[in-house]
Amino acid sequence: MGRWTHRKYKGKTFNRQTYRMIRWAEKRSGVDFNIAQGSFNKGGVSKSAGTHDGSALDVGMWGVSRKDRIRAVRALKDAGFGAWFRSAKDGWDPHIHAIPFNDPYASPSAKDQLRDFDNRKDGLYYSRADNTYRPKVRRRWGWIRNRPVKRR
Repeated sequence: MGRWTHRKYKGKTFNRQTYRMIRWAEKRSGVDFNIAQGSFNKGGVSKSAGTHDGSALDVGMWGVSRKDRIRAVRALKDAGFGAWFRSAKDGWDPHIHAIPFNDPYASPSAKDQLRDFDNRKDGLYYSRADNTYRPKVRRRWGWIRNRPVKRR
């Protein structure tokens, strides 16, 4: 099975690398992720603006404590995702939106959001500042090591 082979996890579709990144982040955070929207969900949710046409995912945060939400977002970022918490103030059901770096299947709109992440922006159309945690050393998923490594 190749690193880009698709598979199901919690009823949603992901490539193998994204699946491994999610599992690592779940274990690291201690939070069981409720996957609200998986990858390769073209046209699934219009508000997602095409980001889920490739390797993006949403983790539902309904009823999750603030502490667990922060731990989950941090673990996703440490795994090599660009990740943001989306809340009702942004017009969403509470969830974490995450896009893996170093993934050739990221859609053009997802790649735009990753550029926003690098520029400390929120990844939404109004492009507000986002001063939440970022790893001091940029991460990407190390396929051979099966864990996050410094991002090139």
